Amino acid sequence: MDRGLPGGYLSPVSFFRSMVSVVVLLVGVCGSRGQAKDVPQLELDPPQLNLGAVLDLEPIDQSVVVRNTSAEPARIVEVKDSCGGCVGFEVFDDMLDPGEETVLRLRVDPRGMVGPMAVMVVVATPELDRPQRGLRLTADIIPAIVAEGLPVAFPDVSPAQSLAWRVKLIPQVGFVSPFTRVLSDLEHVSGEVTYDEERGIYWVDILADAGLSVGHHGAELRVTTDDSDGLVYTIPVHINVLPSLEVVPGELVLDRSDQEQLRILFVTQRSGTPVQVASVEVPDSRIQYRIPTHSGLADQRINLYFTGLSGAVGLLGDVIITFSDPELNPATIPVYVQDLRGVLIESSCGQSNRARGGGRPRR
Repeated sequence: MDRGLPGGYLSPVSFFRSMVSVVVLLVGVCGSRGQAKDVPQLELDPPQLNLGAVLDLEPIDQSVVVRNTSAEPARIVEVKDSCGGCVGFEVFDDMLDPGEETVLRLRVDPRGMVGPMAVMVVVATPELDRPQRGLRLTADIIPAIVAEGLPVAFPDVSPAQSLAWRVKLIPQVGFVSPFTRVLSDLEHVSGEVTYDEERGIYWVDILADAGLSVGHHGAELRVTTDDSDGLVYTIPVHINVLPSLEVVPGELVLDRSDQEQLRILFVTQRSGTPVQVASVEVPDSRIQYRIPTHSGLADQRINLYFTGLSGAVGLLGDVIITFSDPELNPATIPVYVQDLRGVLIESSCGQSNRARGGGRPRR
């Protein structure tokens, strides 16, 4: 046995043996570190799914198998699609041991996606920064219904008017779920659906009845079945409601320097029928009125005569017109008086309103 050299130094033989032991030890350590842990691997079967021709109103249910092909357990932490939510998911078991598999249920919602569809469905595990496996879904989305009579845009109507509109829904080949009712999200707008068995089509009759407020209204009619989970066909409706009548001008500005003045009001009813004035109420004895004989036209003329306004200031008052039709609200026309410079004078506290060009005082 080599006991080394005097003074504690190793002999060449001992030194060589020591170096060999260190090298073997380092190789063993490095070798153990170099054996990477098996990363979980998921496999989707099938990797591609072609749904073929799909009606745009019917959700499609499909199932695929997710299999763990690695030697390590795998946990499914996320399933997502590339279409912003057009595919719903349900995983029966999100934890898979090596060699185990589970079923991933898919529900494809094709509504609003007419034409070719290509969607990626990806499954992710926590061991990777990005999804592991993807399933390519393809389909040809075709309309289940062809509609005639769209868009539904009622012409300008008055609050007292009722109008009807009819839409024809033509089912395409493969559509079998019958429509039975129409739901509306706007009061005073309703619909009714009937099936023409002889022609194989649906008629949707839409009614906008009296009572809508002045302004633009948007409604959504949902043609559906008695089943709460049944198919839905949506019909957008647009209605523009104008005032029942219009008085022009909507206000009067007078010059108090004139001894006598004549102003004419024109009253028009939106329905096109002649408007009947029941009475005219004037705020001051210096105002007289006359209603010329009606000529049968849709608008009514009212002549207003003003005298003795030299001492008037600011707001003289309101001319109020009432009508024979009780559904027509009275019209109120304010009357103002301005001085020689075109400046309206406040009637309270003697302060002047200096806004030129017929500016009105605050009421």
